[in-house]
Amino acid sequence: MSTPTRYQHPATFVDRLFGRLTAIYGAQKMTAMWAGIAPADAPYEVRAKAEHEVKVTWIEALSDFHLDVVAAALRDLAKSDLLWPPSLPEFVRMCRDEEQRLKAEGRILALPAPSDLADPNSPAVAEFRAELRRFLAKRSSAGEGA
Repeated sequence: MSTPTRYQHPATFVDRLFGRLTAIYGAQKMTAMWAGIAPADAPYEVRAKAEHEVKVTWIEALSDFHLDVVAAALRDLAKSDLLWPPSLPEFVRMCRDEEQRLKAEGRILALPAPSDLADPNSPAVAEFRAELRRFLAKRSSAGEGA
């Protein structure tokens, strides 16, 4: 069984995601959702660390999904009848559903997991690299004579 693909989302990914959730649900509901992750009277550093942990948790969970999947799930939220922002498990479920829909429509390609790729030290890979070097050398020498 292959390992699922993990996506490296941009550093601003979760900030933008939470910004979109705030635009859909309003700051009051988003603030209420995260109330209690750190005491209100805690020093800024404590509150910032708690917020960082929330964001890290979300980005880790959502790294299983292509950005197109996450974007489609967000678009669906605006049209949904959910009155409160989704929890992380709810949003992951929405992303799974969206991913299945997009794959069925052929709008998202499943890339091979790194474990399914050829061993970089295999003879086949060495042969491919040598062939690529020969091709590039021919191309380079053809370009120099022109």
